[in-house]
Amino acid sequence: KIVAKLFLQDAGFNVPELLLCSEDMADGLSSLGATPAGGIVVKALGLHSDAGVYVLPNGFGGTELLSGTTMTMADVQAALAATGATKFIVEAYVGSPTVLPDEFKYHMFDGTVGSIVYTTNRGSECECFAELDENWNRVDTTGCIRPGDHEELAGGSTCAAIGMQSGLSVTMKGLDMCTNAPPPDPSLLTSLTATATQVSELIGVYMRIDMYEGADGNVYVGELTPNHTNGRVHCTVKMDFAAGCLDACYLGKLWAQNAGDSMLHGGSALAEPSVLTGGSDFSSMCATIMAL
Repeated sequence: KIVAKLFLQDAGFNVPELLLCSEDMADGLSSLGATPAGGIVVKALGLHSDAGVYVLPNGFGGTELLSGTTMTMADVQAALAATGATKFIVEAYVGSPTVLPDEFKYHMFDGTVGSIVYTTNRGSECECFAELDENWNRVDTTGCIRPGDHEELAGGSTCAAIGMQSGLSVTMKGLDMCTNAPPPDPSLLTSLTATATQVSELIGVYMRIDMYEGADGNVYVGELTPNHTNGRVHCTVKMDFAAGCLDACYLGKLWAQNAGDSMLHGGSALAEPSVLTGGSDFSSMCATIMAL
């Protein structure tokens, strides 16, 4: 998270302001200064999804949006310690004070959009996800795929058989698939895609680029992830019109096409940005971010 934030902020992309970095899991929050008017997000490092994340639009003593419970500073500090993490950060919260922003996670291959994982109603019982192409067409209607499963041909066909009944029962991190996924405002979708493309072209290799719209209307980049769900599941199945088949390996083919000299990373490594060639320890990177 810290390396990504340093890279993105130095390159001029919108990222939430970093307020505190700490390795004191017992009392580190006591070093935090005044809470910004828009609130804060506390994040334990080294975990995945929303584990160890606490969103407090009204600061300590207010409602934490992911859980819907009231949390004091002591509550958050105790929760951080219980995660087993060894480091945490505090960022400014840039979303709505009452509702978590929708997430748009782009699978990117050196400027090419593979698909978009859209998550909405976050922090509620109605939280769900959908997977779509860059034109906001659903690509998840056959369900999700677990790589490594055996492949069979459909009867009387050269197309791979898609086990829709099985696929539709597979969840993404325990979330249900959205029945409806209305498109965002066209200008927002354009901004999201442009931002994802720009970030991707600076990186070169495959990267999942996570973004959301802030309360100020700007697109913010949250995280960069090189290993989506640890490679365990994806939900992109597109029609290969040339072959007349549903293609469950569409993302893998983009990975291979972009691989260059590194099939391992789905692309060729580009020159390391100068901002990342300085101190690489946690404290040094945090200090550099706060000085930018």
